[in-house]
Amino acid sequence: MKVLLNKKYILSYLIVFGFLFGLLICELSIRFFYTLREKKICNSHPAYFEKCENYIFYDYITKIRFYSKTGYRPIEGWVGKGVRIDNNGLRTDKNINKNSSNVVLVSGGSTAFGAGVKQSDLFTENLNNTVSAGVGGYVFANEFNFVRDILIDRINFDYWISFSGYNDIYGAYRGLDYFNSPDMFNLEKLIYYANKEIGFNKYIPKLRYNIDKTKSSLDYNDYSVKFYWVINRLLVKSGLKKLQYEKEVETLDEKIILDIKPVEYNLFFSKLKNEILLANSWCKNNGIKFIYILQPSLHSTKKNLTNFEAKIYEEANQKHPGMNNYFSDFYIKLDSDIKNLANSNGFLFINADEFIRDGYEQETFFVDYVHFGSRGNAAIAEGLKVFLKSIK
Repeated sequence: MKVLLNKKYILSYLIVFGFLFGLLICELSIRFFYTLREKKICNSHPAYFEKCENYIFYDYITKIRFYSKTGYRPIEGWVGKGVRIDNNGLRTDKNINKNSSNVVLVSGGSTAFGAGVKQSDLFTENLNNTVSAGVGGYVFANEFNFVRDILIDRINFDYWISFSGYNDIYGAYRGLDYFNSPDMFNLEKLIYYANKEIGFNKYIPKLRYNIDKTKSSLDYNDYSVKFYWVINRLLVKSGLKKLQYEKEVETLDEKIILDIKPVEYNLFFSKLKNEILLANSWCKNNGIKFIYILQPSLHSTKKNLTNFEAKIYEEANQKHPGMNNYFSDFYIKLDSDIKNLANSNGFLFINADEFIRDGYEQETFFVDYVHFGSRGNAAIAEGLKVFLKSIK
């Protein structure tokens, strides 16, 4: 009798083990064949060195925490796809701390952050003692607060480069005053929903967002267990399961944006100038050399555009009439005005468009109006290397 029971137990264990082993084989097979399929169908992007890479291939923004001065800042120690944030809030694999010397800190928005490229392709990672404090969406006012209030207490740096300009102009183009409210709408949205909840309709600001509902996703990357992804796809295709509207997504209200009158240049620059002068004064008091680098933009570059880049430029004309002219006009004026401001106030200035012109006629750098692929990051790194060598 005991022998029969033992055999039954053994058989039961074997059945369970076989079932689990079969699931494991299915899971591994799904992952293998999906990866194989992706490698076969992916296309080369002209702005990248490696096949299959594109702007959304890697995480293009970090997970963030609330920070009242700017609305948000990176979560320290966060690791994403192709992105690693160190314990100081910087996107770098270098060991930078308060005991480091001759460090170059580069702040800015998503281009300085390296949106769209993996860590090793980010231009700051390919320069000695240079680290990125770029944060997606930041304007200069955000950068200054982040550097002054957070980073100065965490690391030692001798040079502060603001690699920016585009986001400030973009804010002006949309008629938004980031200098008086540099939190990128996080606080505005909180106030909106808080006041709406308790009925203070008089104090509800005009929110520039629509709330759109989106269907639940069947995206491969949204499933940690890929076998479950296959089952869901089969159920949906067979009609046994319907995708439900399960999450809300905020989208910019383009009609409201287009109704807002863009800011005039003189008003725009008077505020940016004050921020830059304040930052330069702070740097002098802390023994830091301040450098303002005007980042390149497809709207205004003097680079010979490749067919891919020219197509993006023309799409901007069609989707946003007048946008290219607005940005080009502001860039020309900023180039001259910040250069004069630098000469008269003892800080350094260079237009990084110079880094991507000569010798790169056949190279595609831009993936959109302002972001670079790995090729563009390599060109920026080379130009910045020469520039930094000339000033040290």
